[in-house]
Amino acid sequence: MTHPRLLGYRPGGRSCRSYGYPSLTVVRPWVVYEDRTVATVVQTYVQQPIIEQTVIEQPVVQESVPDFLRSEQPPGEPIGPGAVTLLPPPEPVSPQDAQDTLRRGDAAFAVGDYAEARRHYIQAQLEGVYAGEATLAYGLARFAEGQYAVSAMALRRGLTAVPDAIDYPLDIALLYGDPEPLQRHLDTLAEQLTLRPDDTQAWFVLGYVRFGQGDPLGAVDAFERCIALDPQDALALLLRDAAMAATDLQRQGPTNQGAAPSPDVGTPAMGLSLQAATPELT
Repeated sequence: MTHPRLLGYRPGGRSCRSYGYPSLTVVRPWVVYEDRTVATVVQTYVQQPIIEQTVIEQPVVQESVPDFLRSEQPPGEPIGPGAVTLLPPPEPVSPQDAQDTLRRGDAAFAVGDYAEARRHYIQAQLEGVYAGEATLAYGLARFAEGQYAVSAMALRRGLTAVPDAIDYPLDIALLYGDPEPLQRHLDTLAEQLTLRPDDTQAWFVLGYVRFGQGDPLGAVDAFERCIALDPQDALALLLRDAAMAATDLQRQGPTNQGAAPSPDVGTPAMGLSLQAATPELT
């Protein structure tokens, strides 16, 4: 509450000054000065709570080895990182075993079991001895199933791995055994090209199949169509040139260009390998 300032003087009174007292000061009964209320500022220090950080120790994870890499441990012996013995890497596949794998694929192909043939050809690719030849045979199995885009990609991979296959294609007739399924698959491919004449990959497959079938002139026509759609297709250009050379040889006289050198080889892919290694057989 604030009192009024000096309310008045009484006669005979005198002024006096306040000496800074904090409350109402009356110097004379008739003199009233303003009450000065002094506000006291109290600084309160509030202690902040201490936040404790709890560190959770992560368990130490020991590296483990899959069960199929562990060797058998004696009974009672702990199995841990110190007791683990890694199995030795698999032994490399011999050429004879790789040839047997290709033969099993060719046998399945000859009876029309193209899925089983693909399985063996994939295994032969993984074995690595005749991976290029197996890739070519795998591409032809895809052709038999009507999957022309996949077939073309596989054929291109195989030709890149085995460049000799450009001049010596797989013997398609020997691979099929029966010419009727081959002709049926060629008719299906022809229908596909009638519906989609701009299918570059289908033309590429047709050219290679015709070349391996022993029809280099038809292969040249197919590769020309492929090149017209993609002039930068280097493999199509090389195969067209090889087919043109084979056409010239056919005009000169009988030749087994594009076929396996001997029916005793047992598999078209192996025939390709021997023919590429010993071209004097042709």
